[in-house]
Amino acid sequence: MFGVRFQEKQLMVSRSAMVELCKEGLDLHDVLDILENGTESPRRRARGTIERRLERRGRVHEVVIVEDHHHVLNEDVWLLIHVGTFTKR
Repeated sequence: MFGVRFQEKQLMVSRSAMVELCKEGLDLHDVLDILENGTESPRRRARGTIERRLERRGRVHEVVIVEDHHHVLNEDVWLLIHVGTFTKR
């Protein structure tokens, strides 16, 4: 889980996002692939929040990350707060 970085910041996972990752059968490397190769979501988010989506095999995978500060590591990180999948119409 540790060592996965996006834009030179560590990628961490919230508790609820970990449950969603398990339900979807994805891991952090899949999330990194969606962030690097996905497109911006049309939904507007707050500053410091990134929402990207990627279509695979007729399904759209979507991830949302926010900037955060990890006090134990004493560095800025990306916190994964949502992972979702839906079928494209």
